[in-house]
Amino acid sequence: MLTAALPTATWEMTNTPSAHSPSARSVHVLKPHGEDERRALLYLLQDYARRLEPNNKRIQSCGRRVAPHRQGVAIKVENGRAAYHGVMRCGSLYSCPTCAARITEQRRIELTSAFDTHPEYRPYLLTLTMRHKYGESLKRGIDDIQGAWEFMKSGRAWQAFKTRWYIVGTIRALEVTHGRNGWHPHFHILLVSEGEWERHELDQMQAELEKLWLNALKHHGRNGQDGVAAKVTNSEGVKAYIAKYGTEESWNAVSELTKSGVKHGRTDGQRTPFQILASTPHSHRDRKLWHEYHTTMKGRRQLIWSRGLRELLGVGKERPDEELAQEEPTEAPPMAVLSRTEWRVVVKARWRSLLLDAAEAGQAVLDTYLAYVRSQVVKVDLQTGQIYYPSPFMGELPPNVRIARHRS
Repeated sequence: MLTAALPTATWEMTNTPSAHSPSARSVHVLKPHGEDERRALLYLLQDYARRLEPNNKRIQSCGRRVAPHRQGVAIKVENGRAAYHGVMRCGSLYSCPTCAARITEQRRIELTSAFDTHPEYRPYLLTLTMRHKYGESLKRGIDDIQGAWEFMKSGRAWQAFKTRWYIVGTIRALEVTHGRNGWHPHFHILLVSEGEWERHELDQMQAELEKLWLNALKHHGRNGQDGVAAKVTNSEGVKAYIAKYGTEESWNAVSELTKSGVKHGRTDGQRTPFQILASTPHSHRDRKLWHEYHTTMKGRRQLIWSRGLRELLGVGKERPDEELAQEEPTEAPPMAVLSRTEWRVVVKARWRSLLLDAAEAGQAVLDTYLAYVRSQVVKVDLQTGQIYYPSPFMGELPPNVRIARHRS
């Protein structure tokens, strides 16, 4: 029988429980290294989210149950990345890490393609922030920053600004982080312009926007820090390919806008929501923060396009999150198809990431691992349907396969 080892993934960790702790198998994961570990981390975080929402049937089924009217689950590889075809997806952008990654990636592709097709329009990234204080609810902060933005763009000064800088539209995204001063909601906004501006001109644009923004915040009883509240960044390189989930080297304006929910927090203590989720097994406080976040954000759209801009860029009608989450490779032939029973073994043993890593290593490697999976089907009680948990792989991996450990 095939045996294989699961080497420890190269993740940065903090607050790791000791070996004597009852929760020693759960780790506070901050940042993975490499695509295989990143995928394993997403599955791990999805398990954490499931534990926090036991009554949410959509999240409980996401990525684990076979889709209706399907006899099994297919494994396909497209552009070097393996994926499952035929499993249920919840489509929750703010509660499910795996669906969030799929949705934001589709939005990124759509946005990048739009600017590739229309090079006459240039995006510039505007970041708007406001002062916040510890203990303030997330809803209060979002309501205030949203109100300030609506006030700012409703006045004549905003219309004059758009005319002066040839702004044809905006695309707005709300990002939320949490730090020592509490929740920090802020906007990332693409200013789509027909003009090409140098840095000294962008500094002038930034000064005008800061004046408008600080006035809008004051109108709503808030304030911002001079020189920080409004920042404009030149998005040169926005048309270049952006590595999936973003990296320091390849992150640009489109990534900032579409993938803020799945990026890593800064080193100054600000954590993203999914970093908060990563520490929920050890922290009651973080469990409360996570609950506040996903209940407050539920139903909110990720990107808000100004009227007429989608048509101008030839993007077409906006697709709902649920549809984007279901997007699957259709052209590639399946490398393998797992029966419903075999898929249950894979899910129960937490081998979902493992099989995708094997598929990317090649058909021979995948067949070897599937042979082991299928050998475990005999562990199912045919009368009760009870699956006895398979033991982890033991021994050595094939030298050309990198497998991430993701058992929680």
